[in-house]
Amino acid sequence: MEDFKLNDAYAKMFVGIREFYPDFKYHQLHSAIEAIAPDYIAAVHERREVHRILRYIGCVWCPELNLDDDIFFKFGQMYVGTSFNGATYTIEGYGDRLIGCAYFEWVREDG
Repeated sequence: MEDFKLNDAYAKMFVGIREFYPDFKYHQLHSAIEAIAPDYIAAVHERREVHRILRYIGCVWCPELNLDDDIFFKFGQMYVGTSFNGATYTIEGYGDRLIGCAYFEWVREDG
């Protein structure tokens, strides 16, 4: 979430609420905040241009969903993220389709 502090705070807020209310859903937080602070919600979900080297790690939270026959993404391969909104990337060569950041590991260019 580096350079995405607003998104990081939003995610931490959601996780914090779920500690006390496990059935709390993301859309509930989104709706509540949007009702009182629509500019905040717009800023949190704003898509920004990035250039990030990403390693595809698949669905680590549910390994049985990892399929070896994905047409575009291959496990361990590097891809370039071209935009990010704190939750999803657009990937160079993947068109305008979005994919969740949880499927990738950010490979920092500075080591």
